[in-house]
Amino acid sequence: YSFFSPLPDLPMLARGANRWQAATLGRWQFGHSKPEGWNDAPANALTLSRAHALLEEPDPKAAALHQIRLWDDPHASTGSDPSAMARRRMAGPYDRISSFDTLEARLAALGETTLPAVFHAPLAVLSQQRTRVEDIF
Repeated sequence: YSFFSPLPDLPMLARGANRWQAATLGRWQFGHSKPEGWNDAPANALTLSRAHALLEEPDPKAAALHQIRLWDDPHASTGSDPSAMARRRMAGPYDRISSFDTLEARLAALGETTLPAVFHAPLAVLSQQRTRVEDIF
């Protein structure tokens, strides 16, 4: 929510929570120097699980779009158009992941962006489903 509706301390808390979640799943997030012996997990297991859950939905595209719309504007109806900010911040990363062959590769690439993790699974699923960027944003 802080991605689109900034409040003074909420973005800082959201980034910290995102880093902590990634670290607990095996991806070092705190500075450039990893502790001795630390090996990064190849992908965020929680995000991968969320993506697989979306793919198991009767309509994966609709389920993924619903998640994006919900986090874009929690007060909007599920059929609303995405905000200009969603388009501006997510369309570029979405275009970049479209060339990847696997869901895991798409999620790994999104993990290197500044997009909040909550958007990674739905964007990767939409890309896996070959959804055109114009149909999302």
